Amino acid sequence: MSRPPENAAPRFGRTPDVSDAAEARNLRERPRGRWAIRLWIGIAVLFFAGRIAPNLVTMVSVQEIHVPLEFATPIALPGMSAGLVGGGVVALPVSALATSTIVMVVLAHAVPIAGLIVCGIIALLSLRHVVPGEAFAAPMMRALHRLAWVAFATAAAYYVPLHLGANMTTRDLQITAEASSGVSLVTPLVAFVLVFALLAVLEIGRQVSLAGKRAQDELEGLI
Repeated sequence: MSRPPENAAPRFGRTPDVSDAAEARNLRERPRGRWAIRLWIGIAVLFFAGRIAPNLVTMVSVQEIHVPLEFATPIALPGMSAGLVGGGVVALPVSALATSTIVMVVLAHAVPIAGLIVCGIIALLSLRHVVPGEAFAAPMMRALHRLAWVAFATAAAYYVPLHLGANMTTRDLQITAEASSGVSLVTPLVAFVLVFALLAVLEIGRQVSLAGKRAQDELEGLI
């Protein structure tokens, strides 16, 4: 009896077809999708760290606190009086402020770092749902729900203590009639968050579209 050639297809079982090539292509494309999302998360982490960390370093090394204030009436300068249009960030020595004021300002700058770390961990754990095309599955929706609450709590824990700290600064300096808190919700940081959220939504849509195309290729290979 003659033996069948070694490269002959098996008589029983699934015969290699186009779906094998599609599955192999999926395995090659998924790591690239993960790295694309990790890149955007890394950009956000670096941006936030670059915006927040210098303030904490300045507080510790120079013993100086930066507080946003807005002056409603002209202030006295040598030889003239001038008004600060739109307010600005005032650098003050730590010795000029009460302990409670310092705690509020430091808390406002420290909380976003912890919130950023938590948001980054949740986003990275969500990759296993986004890349395979399960961006709208129940686990992914729960992860997005947790991410939204952490982001909201982080924003509130930043703006509320900073606003209170700025008002307490005017009290410590006895300039409550001339100045008030200069904390604003419309900042470059908020603008970046909105742009990053839009890019994240577009990236999720792209990953879902690619996953749908891969699934269609697999179905066509089976037919």
